[in-house]
Amino acid sequence: MILPLAKLGTLALRTFSKPIANRLKKEAGVHPKFRQFIVNFAQVLTLSQHSSVFLLLSVSNFDSETVLNFLGLIDDFVEWQN
Repeated sequence: MILPLAKLGTLALRTFSKPIANRLKKEAGVHPKFRQFIVNFAQVLTLSQHSSVFLLLSVSNFDSETVLNFLGLIDDFVEWQN
């Protein structure tokens, strides 16, 4: 019973958030300060996501190459070392 309600709630949330996201994208293209704020916010979210996944995988006794490959960062790491 809870699964269909959760699925319906998620669908409603996505439906209501689409116009808000479209408006934010349009506003970001017009206002440079707002655009910079959105870019900085997105970079912080990406960094925190990568850091948390890296931390979880490093605790799990994987080697560093496996962790970087999982994050899609192995190519960046190899270029950085050269």
